[in-house]
Amino acid sequence: MTTTINLLPWREERRKRQQQEFIVLLVVAAVVGALLFFGWKSVVDQQIADQRARNSHIQSKTAELNEKIKEIKELQARRDELVARMEVIQNLQG
Repeated sequence: MTTTINLLPWREERRKRQQQEFIVLLVVAAVVGALLFFGWKSVVDQQIADQRARNSHIQSKTAELNEKIKEIKELQARRDELVARMEVIQNLQG
């Protein structure tokens, strides 16, 4: 009765193969993580740029409206002066 002993280092080969698979999965996970990060970053950067454009538009419209308000106040002051003059003229004519 002869027993054969397998002297091939199959455990070490399996361990190396598992290590290689782990490293491959780790690299794949890192690449996927990097892609997700850069995708998210580009979306956020685009949203920031869009918001800045909206803010700029609002600021320009606000400046225009402030100018119009200033003109309206000046016109109202002129109108009040003219009404006061007309009252004085009417009082003098009366």
